[in-house]
Amino acid sequence: MVYNPNDAWDSDDDNVFGASRMTVGEHIEDLRTHLWRAVKGLGVALIIGLLIGSYVLEFMTVQVTGQLLAFQQRRIANTWEKLKSDPDLQKLNEPRMVNHEVNIGALALRLGLPAPKEEWTILPTRIRPLEEALRLDEDFLAVKGPRLVVMSPTEGIVVFMKVCLATAFVLASPWIFFQLWSFVAAGLYPAEKRLIHLFLPFSVFLFLAGVALCQFIVMPAAVEYLLQINEWLGFQPELRLTEWLGFAVFLPLVFGISFQTPLVMLVLQRIGIVPVEAFGRKRKLAWFLLAVFAAVITPTPDPINMLFLAVPMGLLYELGIALCRFLPGRPLLDLAVSESEELVEV
Repeated sequence: MVYNPNDAWDSDDDNVFGASRMTVGEHIEDLRTHLWRAVKGLGVALIIGLLIGSYVLEFMTVQVTGQLLAFQQRRIANTWEKLKSDPDLQKLNEPRMVNHEVNIGALALRLGLPAPKEEWTILPTRIRPLEEALRLDEDFLAVKGPRLVVMSPTEGIVVFMKVCLATAFVLASPWIFFQLWSFVAAGLYPAEKRLIHLFLPFSVFLFLAGVALCQFIVMPAAVEYLLQINEWLGFQPELRLTEWLGFAVFLPLVFGISFQTPLVMLVLQRIGIVPVEAFGRKRKLAWFLLAVFAAVITPTPDPINMLFLAVPMGLLYELGIALCRFLPGRPLLDLAVSESEELVEV
């Protein structure tokens, strides 16, 4: 007689595999269902994104226009300093007489005086040309300030739709991640499905943290660095709306998705593809690859902005190793029969 103690698993109450027994076709259908639900949630969020897209676009452009304003102010201040010390510029700035056409009719109206016979008159004025030009630049910045430029009539609406879509993805991220983790839960042991209640909020938090880090720290620093390069080279930048927002919209999403590293590592360990020991042995290689990835994906070639992504991802890699080691459970594909599960001959 041959007795197998695992025969007890055939009962409905004790079968730990019961809830995860699905065919390949059923898994594909389950994936399609969850993806379609995620798309519908994204569609609802897109409606909200269209309503608040103009405010989000203004918030994103304020970062770069603020840096442009600081750049222009530094340029004017440097020109004033140079004008005081450069004899050649001082010679060009020698006083000269110019004729200014003045609307004395409008001036009299503002002052409450009788209207003159002639509305316009020519007034000879003694000016310093370079100082006058600098003051005009200062007045222009005070009144209008720097602006992002567009090169075609459709460029603005295209950028607006990109911003609305990115906004919708961020707003719908809890629902999207819920659907993705619900699909993953179908392949877990029933006891381990409880971990989804931990993974889901942690996953959403990591995504939003990556988006916030990029939006509030990396992007302003990147713009400031790029403008400093132009200032050093003596160029006058005019930032195009599409070129700026092309990566300003895309990069925060990349940061958010990249911050899913520890959870991806945990899933790879749980399904038996990569054991936790391999993560530990390949730590140096992983940090190197993360640094290369950060150097490629960040918009500037300087090491500062690269480190803004590489260091958090490296720390998240270490967090992934800790999760694999300390969260209970065994690899889902570790189907080796233990000694206690061997057939016992009676």
